[in-house]
Amino acid sequence: MAFLLSKKTIVAAAFMLLAGVAIHAQQSPKKQSPQHILWKVSSPTNTVYLLGSIHLLNKDIYPLDTVIDAAINQAEVYAFEADMDSLNQDAIAGLMLAKGMYSGDKTLKNSISKSTYKKTAAALEKQGMAVALFNKFKPWVVALTVLGLDMKKAEMEAEYGIDKYVHNKAEERGKSTAALEAVTDQINIFSSLSDAAQESLLKQALDGAKEGSSAKDLKGIVTAWQQGDVKSLEKLLQKTYKSDPEFYKRAVTDRNHNWIPKIEEFLHGNQTHLVTVGALHLVGKEGVVELLRAKGYSVQQL
Repeated sequence: MAFLLSKKTIVAAAFMLLAGVAIHAQQSPKKQSPQHILWKVSSPTNTVYLLGSIHLLNKDIYPLDTVIDAAINQAEVYAFEADMDSLNQDAIAGLMLAKGMYSGDKTLKNSISKSTYKKTAAALEKQGMAVALFNKFKPWVVALTVLGLDMKKAEMEAEYGIDKYVHNKAEERGKSTAALEAVTDQINIFSSLSDAAQESLLKQALDGAKEGSSAKDLKGIVTAWQQGDVKSLEKLLQKTYKSDPEFYKRAVTDRNHNWIPKIEEFLHGNQTHLVTVGALHLVGKEGVVELLRAKGYSVQQL
């Protein structure tokens, strides 16, 4: 299929959506503090750093602030959302498509509203693609394709993402890595969405591409990230919650809660860990930071 030419960007777009950061409006925040989207979590025996990632960036973000680099260089073990070493981009894209295809007589055209289908056809035609190529694919796959193409046009690449940067540092230092969940778990979040939630995801991706807001939103998020502006990131998360509660629960809060036992294992060990996850997983009342603070750990934003 034609859209597989952009599979690397599409896979990265999936991770952006799992962090809830790519498809909702965001105003450019004002600088509020010299802090970073980085926290130091302390137990009686160990330290874990939590670093918020933006998965798609351009090279202009670098070099990072010395405070962030210092935390990266102190880590003895590097933990990420998933083990990206276990599957290459082709294999991940293959899994996504295997989970994202209809069987039998069901098609994209007869599974979404006429209005959404018409908008989908128009958006794909702008990219030189025929909607017929996608007719056996579920709405979530098409949503990721539209979003991935939009991000690529804005020159936002996974190659420059924060998690990629941290992973490269781990390799340079010869340090071990860990995963909070399996790649298949992440793909299952999309494939298990209800038909209504999948169409909602597609409509948001289409609206973002039409208005050019997806790329603008991401740039606003980058600004908030650079300024350590937790409040702006939290507002964005609240918008996600209000507009798409099913996706928010599956992609954000359920995963946050699932990660806590693993992070506590790190805190009870004796090796300093750096945990790098999508930035929006760290903010809000059900964010990883507040969940750990509620368990009595000392948590400090750096």
